[in-house]
This record gives sequence, C-alpha cells and structure tokens, in this order.
Amino acid sequence: MQELNELPCSIGIDYSEITGDYILPFAIALDLDASIIYPQDGELQRFCYFITGKGDLDPINIDLDHITFALGSKISLDEIANIIVSVDGVKQKIVLGEDGNVLMLNSGEYDPEEDCEGLKFDFGLDKTNGIMSISFDLLNTYPIGQMEVVLFGRDTIAQGLSICGPVDYSADEYIVNHIATGYQDATVSVPITVTPYVNVGQTKTYLCGDGLFFAGISACPGTINGTCQFTITQNICVEVPIEIGSTASISNLSCVFGDVAKENKNVPASQNQKVQTQSVYGKTIKNIQTFFKKNI
Repeated sequence: MQELNELPCSIGIDYSEITGDYILPFAIALDLDASIIYPQDGELQRFCYFITGKGDLDPINIDLDHITFALGSKISLDEIANIIVSVDGVKQKIVLGEDGNVLMLNSGEYDPEEDCEGLKFDFGLDKTNGIMSISFDLLNTYPIGQMEVVLFGRDTIAQGLSICGPVDYSADEYIVNHIATGYQDATVSVPITVTPYVNVGQTKTYLCGDGLFFAGISACPGTINGTCQFTITQNICVEVPIEIGSTASISNLSCVFGDVAKENKNVPASQNQKVQTQSVYGKTIKNIQTFFKKNI
C-alpha cells in the first residue's frame, strides 16, 4: 500500500491568501485520520474534508454560498454513498439530486457564472471562524490526484487551487502526467522609471531687525483734531520650504530562460529533499478534529 506521506497531491489549500476585489477567505484541508485513501478488502474509499472561514468583517471578505469538488466526469452520483455534512458542529440533512443540497453537475447542465462541473455541496458558511466538515464514500476505488475545489459566494468565484481527491484517469496516466518534475532557470529583469519632483510648501515671514521710523511730511503741532503721518520700513526674511524627491514605477519585466532540467541544480544538497505535504496543515487539522469531537 502506498504511504500517505507519498501522496502526489496537496492535503491543504487556502483561498484566503488569494487577492482580488472580493475574497472567499476559506481554507480546505483533507482529514487524513478520518479518510480511507487506500481501502483494504471490505472497505470503501472515503474522503473527509474540513472547510474553515479565515476572514474578518472587512467588506472585501464574503461568506460561502456553496462549494464544488471537481471530480472527474466518469464519477457519477450513484457511486457516492454515506454523505455527511456538518456546519459549525450541526449535522445537516442531505437531499440528493437536482433540487437537493448535494448534486452532481455535468457539462452543459449549469450556468458557468454560478456553478461548475463536479460534486456540489449547497451549504453556506460564515467567513469568520465558520467550520464545515464534508465526508463521502465511493463504491468504486479511484486513483488519488489533484482535485480542484471551487468556491462560490455573492457573484464571486474562487478557483484554481487543488487538493487530494479521487480522479477518474488511470494510475499509469496520472504518474506520467503528474509525478514528473521539471526545473527552469530564468533571469528576470524589469526596467524602473524614476521621476523627480519638487513641491513648494507654505511660506513663512519673519522680522529681520527693528523697524525704522521716519517723520511725516509735516510736523505735528498741537492742533485740535490734527493728524500726523509717518512711514515704517521693515526688512523681512521669507522661508520657502521646497520638497525634492522622486517616484519610481516599473515597466513590463523581461526574462532570459536557461535550459530545462529534471533536477534542481540551484538548491543546496541539504535542502534538496522531498517535502512532506501533509505536514502543512497538520496542526490545523488536529485543532478542527478536536472541535468536532467535542461538539458532535
């Protein structure tokens, strides 16, 4: 039996790290403890996932409306059994089929702006600390591979990230198309444009020395209601703040590509070791498992 640390796919993905005008801030993790990836005699293949809300109250984050696992088109709803869905610790009633909350969408049977092909779970989840668990069995055993998970919420679609799941292509085909790893050397350069600028600040006026007083055009005899004139001359200093700086902008980058190789020669030997993918979300999975054990 193939070991779990040799899975050729990711056991955790995080859409909260994908930027955009709006974000569906949810992480999806495969529960390796509850799943039966490689069933023995008498067992059914089982996949269990946790979906966790990681957003906040910022309007850019939106709630989940439904989630779709892009299973292969050869896997039908009739092959799926023992479906269990819990939202925030509350077990949900499962209704299969076109008007239900769990259904299989095939090509041409949906609006691409609202759905995608695959196994759809029509359950909502809060963006802040919401937790959903999804579990299902397969009556037939399928190869394990990268299965895309697509999220939908308020006219927003999050897609492009894949997690370990059942795939409908053969194991040999999967090994040929998905196990091989290549490395590409590249030199990347990008032109930088620097634009100087000068800003004139608010002026300030200061007195420079004492004022000078001069007699008017005539003397000022003691005349009732008389007037007199004088002139004041004052030297001044004017402070003019000048800000001088520059802005920088980048243009389209350019790449010079090297040779393609099957080994990464640029990584030190001490670091060129196989990464254990299941450790990425290990702590998160354990915390979520503890939550469900206490609340279900």
